[in-house]
Amino acid sequence: MDKLVEGLLAQVPLDYQPVAIIAAGLTALLLLLLATNWIVGGNRSRSKKTSAKRLDRDHKIQSETYRQASREAAAKVKSLEQKSNTVVIEMIHDTDFDEYRPDAARPHISFDEAFKIIRRIESAKKGDIFLILHTLGGYSMPSIMIADAIRQHRMDKGKVTAFVPRVAMSGGTIVALACDCVWMGKTARLGPIDTMYGSLSGQSLRVLKDHKSTELQDDGTILHSLESKKYDVFYQAELLRLVDAKNLDAKIYDGSLSHSNLFNRDDAENYGIRVLPRKSKLGDKSAKIDSRTKELQEQLSDLGGLAKELVDLRLAMIANYRDRDAEPPPAESSESTKPQLVA
Repeated sequence: MDKLVEGLLAQVPLDYQPVAIIAAGLTALLLLLLATNWIVGGNRSRSKKTSAKRLDRDHKIQSETYRQASREAAAKVKSLEQKSNTVVIEMIHDTDFDEYRPDAARPHISFDEAFKIIRRIESAKKGDIFLILHTLGGYSMPSIMIADAIRQHRMDKGKVTAFVPRVAMSGGTIVALACDCVWMGKTARLGPIDTMYGSLSGQSLRVLKDHKSTELQDDGTILHSLESKKYDVFYQAELLRLVDAKNLDAKIYDGSLSHSNLFNRDDAENYGIRVLPRKSKLGDKSAKIDSRTKELQEQLSDLGGLAKELVDLRLAMIANYRDRDAEPPPAESSESTKPQLVA
């Protein structure tokens, strides 16, 4: 190679040899860049194809998981209805809702969902309803409207039992309290039902105003305190109309507790919530329960297990919502100015 280069340079006049050396170097560098680009481009193209295949495979897996969970969920609903001779109504939300899965499921109780659930309750013939809840709450008025529909069904048609396998906070607790009784899983949680304004309760807003001297109270502080007081008076009166509160601890709804408090089954019983007794308490002769409730309690292990499985299947559908052939839920309406039950 050295002799070849020396031979080529010998044919170039001495004055042009530096230029020839530079030109040769640039040509070699250009060829090297072209070769590198070809190699990298080929690798990038292969990588894109591999990624596309992987995404397509993942999409198919997710879609099949979604469809399989949907089929199993439908079977669980049918089994629940047949075994309990009830109508099963679900209010199962995406408790891990984020912007990357906007179509997966509703993240909270809304007016749109309330109207649909109310129609289901109203269309149910005389008989009992199982209401399966998995939610962190939502807007106060839709929750009250669902509770009112439950009250009407209880007065005219039959019993309504709330099943809470995992969690029913805030507005979900309102709906559960409106039912005849609440079945809770071993690790299930309920929560306070005081109204929230953004991230603060009405009681907190009023305490804030009272702790400020008059000269430090701006218009916003005064108005928020006044409006929260007016709404809370209405809300608590409406709540006590819909819920049998004679044994209910006022701390659940008066803002005394943090809205993030969690009630397990023992806590719920201590707060006066009508929680169906554990299986170990079924033989307790001192328990004042009617025959229908006792009969229902004897089925709880089986029915509660089905309810848990149904919630888990719905959550699997939420996590794998990639089947664009399925009809996505309608977009939520803007309700940000309304009093909320979730922070």
